[in-house]
Amino acid sequence: MKKISLQQVLRMAVIIVSTIIIAFLAILSGYSFVQYQNSIKAKINSYLYESCDSISTSLSNINSEMYDIYSYDENFKILQSSTGLDSMTAIYNLTDRLMTLQKMKKKTVGYIVFYDNFESKRYYFDQKDFDVDEIEKIKEIAYAVANGTTPMHDWYFKHVGNHNYAMCLYHYGNIALCEFYLVSEIEDYLLEQVNIKDSLTFLINGEKILGDEDVVKAFSGISTANTDIFGGYSIYKKRIDGSDLTLVVAVPINFLTLINLQQIILVLATIATLLVTLFFYSHMKKQLLNPLNQLIEDMNRIGNGQLDTKILSKSRFSEIQTVIDTTDHMIDEIEKQKMVAYEKELDSQRAKMQYLSLQLKPHFYLNGLKTLNVMAMNNDMKKIQDVIIHLSRHLRYLLNVEKELVPLQSEIDYVNNYVLLQQEMIDRPIKIEWQVNVNRKDWQIPNLCMQTFVENSFKYVKLGNTNSEVIVYISVNELESENGPILDLYIRDNGEGYPEDTLETINCEPTEGSSHVGINNLLRRCRLIYSNDFEWIFENDNGAVSNLFLPFK
Repeated sequence: MKKISLQQVLRMAVIIVSTIIIAFLAILSGYSFVQYQNSIKAKINSYLYESCDSISTSLSNINSEMYDIYSYDENFKILQSSTGLDSMTAIYNLTDRLMTLQKMKKKTVGYIVFYDNFESKRYYFDQKDFDVDEIEKIKEIAYAVANGTTPMHDWYFKHVGNHNYAMCLYHYGNIALCEFYLVSEIEDYLLEQVNIKDSLTFLINGEKILGDEDVVKAFSGISTANTDIFGGYSIYKKRIDGSDLTLVVAVPINFLTLINLQQIILVLATIATLLVTLFFYSHMKKQLLNPLNQLIEDMNRIGNGQLDTKILSKSRFSEIQTVIDTTDHMIDEIEKQKMVAYEKELDSQRAKMQYLSLQLKPHFYLNGLKTLNVMAMNNDMKKIQDVIIHLSRHLRYLLNVEKELVPLQSEIDYVNNYVLLQQEMIDRPIKIEWQVNVNRKDWQIPNLCMQTFVENSFKYVKLGNTNSEVIVYISVNELESENGPILDLYIRDNGEGYPEDTLETINCEPTEGSSHVGINNLLRRCRLIYSNDFEWIFENDNGAVSNLFLPFK
């Protein structure tokens, strides 16, 4: 029978159920979102079309009235040629008619008549729609347009103060009739009907935006852009029939314009469902799946021989807890048996470590005695005393075989003492250069791991010219890796380097009984201490180069 995983079944059940519920709520939220957006668009477009029709109708009616006056009104014709009392009577009658039309139809907010070769004017503005500054600005604009080179009839659209105005101009000879329509009234009505906070309305006359400085700056370029989104606003536009005007509604794209209360409830319900699902799965995972996973991992470690970790997780399910307790008891029993075998293995390794270290002692001991003998024959008591002190320190460190690892500084001091001893033993200048960059103060390294290569340097360097200086460069650097800090030991001399056959031998895996006892024994000791976690490199680069990479122990 094919086995299935309990946690997979539980996980799939939670995922399927929650996915169905969340997908349903998400589809419902999406549908509600689309419906809400469509309703907003339909409402705005409806009021936009209504406003454009109202503006178009008003402009058409004003144009008809102005044309009627231009073509058939006797007073307008009299003003074209008369002066004096006739001119005053005609202007009075004409303005009286204009005021009557304005009060009856409420289409315009004011008018200006220029006569007597533009040296006189008569105007009227509804004071509730204007302030003094706007009236003066409108009169200046009207005079500049009427007194310029203009066609007989034209429409002009201007933004003055905080309002947009349409000016209908009829021009003949030395007189002109201007009538003004406040387009901003329809814009304000449109904003009231849209009723969305921070919405804006403005006009585009051809390529020019009619509005205050902030609107012109924010929407510059929109007249040529065919887009529904511009500068963080949803754009609704419609051209006003019979003119070059385009009415624009800009609705900000924000939280309130994207979703309504119904959508908020659906989103909150979706989030709540997701949180409940996550809580249920987290609770089941903590009480059921995690203990099972921990138990499986520990059983796998037991199968791989790792018996040093107990099962720490607990479960409210009594059956699972019984299995955990039984497994813990079994691990304890196995660990007791393992410790007995481990102690035996340690004893064997300790004996082997002592044997490997002792192989090095006769070499240094005999060299020291030979040096003392030569000095005694020369009756050099001062040198004998110095050599005995250095040699005693050397032998005391060398005989400390019970320690597998020694402090880094102890090994450095030992190497310096060894160099001083060599200075007394050989008749040539010696120079040792140190570069130590470590952060940790508790570095422990195998004893003799630096001295072995320094001794090797003297062995090969002395084969050269005895008058040349022996230079040994030692660099100790702490490096960081994925598995923790690593100590980089680098020793280089200025000798003739390793012989090729020697390089080939020491770069291979160290074996018992091979040649090059010092290096071979050091590598075998490192293998016992670090297993496979250390590396070495031996090469020639204007001398012998020895490089060890030791992990923190």
